[in-house]
Amino acid sequence: MLFFFPTGTDAPLYHWPFATGGLIVFNILMLILEFTVGIPSIFMLNYGEFNPISWFTSVCMHAGIGHLIGNIIGIALFGWIVEGKIGWWRFLLVYFGIGAVSCAFEQTIMLFAESGGSLGASGVVFGLIAMAMIWAPENEVFMTMVFIIFFRPIIHHFEVSVSTLGFVVIGMEFLIAGVTGFHMSSAVLHLMGAVPGFAIAYLMIRWRRVDCDGYDFISLLKGKRGQRTLTVADEKAAKVELKQAKIEARTELENGLAMVDKYFNSGHYDLALNRFKMLRKKNHSIVMTHPQYVAIIKAYGADDSTKLKTVPLIESYLENYDQHRTTFSLMLARIHVLVQDRPRRGLKVLKTLDWHTLTDKQKDFVRRLVQRANKMIEDGVLEVDD
Repeated sequence: MLFFFPTGTDAPLYHWPFATGGLIVFNILMLILEFTVGIPSIFMLNYGEFNPISWFTSVCMHAGIGHLIGNIIGIALFGWIVEGKIGWWRFLLVYFGIGAVSCAFEQTIMLFAESGGSLGASGVVFGLIAMAMIWAPENEVFMTMVFIIFFRPIIHHFEVSVSTLGFVVIGMEFLIAGVTGFHMSSAVLHLMGAVPGFAIAYLMIRWRRVDCDGYDFISLLKGKRGQRTLTVADEKAAKVELKQAKIEARTELENGLAMVDKYFNSGHYDLALNRFKMLRKKNHSIVMTHPQYVAIIKAYGADDSTKLKTVPLIESYLENYDQHRTTFSLMLARIHVLVQDRPRRGLKVLKTLDWHTLTDKQKDFVRRLVQRANKMIEDGVLEVDD
C-alpha cells in the first residue's frame, strides 16, 4: 500500500490561520452530530430541489471519518496558504464563496434529477488548491510517502512545489472526469470547486486585494518576479498614516507657534526667534506675525550689539509684508553701508524704493547714504557677498 500526505509548507504566513483551525474543529463537530443526534437532510445538497441554505451547510458535512480526514488535510495545508495571505474573515468569505458557487451550479444542473445529492468540503478544498497555485506557485509543500510492504512501512520525505502538486491533483481529477464523460461524479464536483478558486485568486490579484510579494503566478507570467504591488489595503493604510502624520505635524506646529507667541509676549525675543527657526526648518511656509517682526526688528535695531541680527529679519519681513516697507528698507540699506561695509548691497536695496513716496527727510537720508556708498566703492572697499 502506498500513501502520500503533506506535512507542511514554507509559504509565508502574514495572518495566523485562526479560521482554518476553526473550520477543522467545526467539521469534526458536525460529523459527531451526524453520527449521534443526526442532522436534517435539508442541510445536505439534494438533487431535484433548489435550496440555497444547503450551499453553505453541505460543505461542512461528511460521509464518514475517512472522507473527513482527507478534507481536513486539504483544509489545513491550503487553508494555511490562503488564509495566511488574506486573514480570517476574507478567508471565510472565500471558503464559503467557493462552496456556494460550486454547490449552486451543481444543484442547478441537477435540478431535474429524481434523486441523489452530495456533501463534503472536497470542492472547496480544490478551490483552495487552485488559489494556492495562483498565489504561491513556487512555495514548497513538505510531503511524506509511506509505502507498506509485507507489513513493514517505508517512509520517505520529499518536497514538491505548490504548482506541481496542484497540477498533479487537479490534473488527475480532470483525467478521471474525462474518462467518465464528465458525468456527475466526485471528480467533476472537485473541478467545479477549482474553477471559482482560480477565478477568485485571479480577480483578487487583479483588484489588488491580496499581497503575494510579486511571487504569484501572474507576476511570474509577466516577468515581474518579486516586484511587489501595493494592495488597496496598503494604500488605505498609507493614507491613514499620512493623515495622522499631518495631524501630528499640525499639532506640533500649533504648539510651537504658541510657544513662540509666549516667548514674544514675555519679551524673550531670542528664545522666540530660535523657536521659530526650529519650526521653519520643518515648514518653510510659516512666517511670524506682523507685530512680532516689527517688535523684534525695532528691539534689535536699537542696540548696536544686536543690530546685525535685524538683517535677515528685515529681509524676511520685506518678503511678506508691505506696511513698513520704506522704513525697514532704509534701515536695511543703512546697515549694509555703514555697519557691514557692503555699499553695493545697500545701493541695491535703495533702488527698490519709490522716490515719490519718500518724505523730504527720507530723500535727504538716501542722498547722503548714496554718496557714502559711492565714495566707498571709489575707495575700493572689498565687498564679499554671501
